[in-house]
Amino acid sequence: EINGKKIKAIPVKAKMWRKFMEFDEQKNDLKIEDYIDKHCELIAEVFPDVTADDILDNVELDEIAVLYRAVFKYLTELINSKLEKVSKNA
Repeated sequence: EINGKKIKAIPVKAKMWRKFMEFDEQKNDLKIEDYIDKHCELIAEVFPDVTADDILDNVELDEIAVLYRAVFKYLTELINSKLEKVSKNA
């Protein structure tokens, strides 16, 4: 729940996982404010009922990275389960 809204992830495609991977590879080169903003933007892309600003305004700073990691884990598990199904059907 963010800003009083119960959030639900959209069905995601592999492209979203790639965005998270690309960010993860580049995040050490960002200024801290860009680093936090990008976390919020990526989370908001998975949960369209909230905006990056909703996250910035309503989630404690130390919880943003925790939420980001949870979303990234969700995406990774989703991709892995789909790849497993493909390999079983190949």
